[in-house]
Amino acid sequence: MKCCFHSDADGFCSAYWVRRRFCNNNPNPEDFIMVDYGHDIESIIDNKIKKDEKVIIVDFSLELDMMRKLLNKTKDVIWIDHHVSAIEKYKDFDVDIKGLRYNGVAGCMLTYCYFFEMKDG
Repeated sequence: MKCCFHSDADGFCSAYWVRRRFCNNNPNPEDFIMVDYGHDIESIIDNKIKKDEKVIIVDFSLELDMMRKLLNKTKDVIWIDHHVSAIEKYKDFDVDIKGLRYNGVAGCMLTYCYFFEMKDG
């Protein structure tokens, strides 16, 4: 499992909930990848994510071409985000990506709800 999380307080809190859900308080630091806009996402996909590995993206969105590249490497992707610009950008995307996207609620709250209240969707 890899978790890509935004490099702000909301992203850190979102990653915390992923850690609680998947790591039983024994996380591998290499499984959590802090990302920000302008980072080399292609290099992360190529070098840090294994084929068919579970990837969770929280409080962050990939550009459409990078999401397609990721989905070519693994179909096991969960994307949780609250940024209206990202939600709008993906409204006509031709692949249904698991997760939760809703504007008006912090990304960390969406992450908590998805994994602990909605039982993984």
